[in-house]
Amino acid sequence: MEFFILSIEHEKQKILIFARDENRNKCIIEAFQPFYVYVIPKESYFEEVKKKIEELNIVKGIVIENKKWIGKEYRVLKVFIDMDDYEKLKSVCDRLKEEGKIIGKKEADIPITKKFSLDNNVYPLRWYEMDVEFKGRIRDVNVYKLKKVIREVEKPYDLKTIALDIEILAGGRK
Repeated sequence: MEFFILSIEHEKQKILIFARDENRNKCIIEAFQPFYVYVIPKESYFEEVKKKIEELNIVKGIVIENKKWIGKEYRVLKVFIDMDDYEKLKSVCDRLKEEGKIIGKKEADIPITKKFSLDNNVYPLRWYEMDVEFKGRIRDVNVYKLKKVIREVEKPYDLKTIALDIEILAGGRK
């Protein structure tokens, strides 16, 4: 099915994509976004750091990747955890950094909706073909479970309403 994405929100790691289908029906597409943090061990401590993190009972999985930050390439640990367990991982990483065994951690501060967009190449105000499973209706909204984002579709969408949110500073000039 094809959907025009209006907004991407979340409830913890559950992603809610608010969209319209080809017939302008209101839709919510539910997806799951794993929360992850990149840990950058110093190369001489790589295996030791990996083992310490694997031993944490909060870790859902670890993937070794090569990532580039500020022009330098690193072998890193992509550590998957529940969002609620971040503080536990952070305290272990802080201790490892004090011991001089890791350079740091990255991408812990990126919102989960932004990670979903970046990982799946899905952004608001664009059309996408998606493989979905119909879950039911809530009032006049069709609810789907996302199986797979297939591709972005190039076609216009005739917006009927648009809202703008601006932030201003009250008061006069100084």
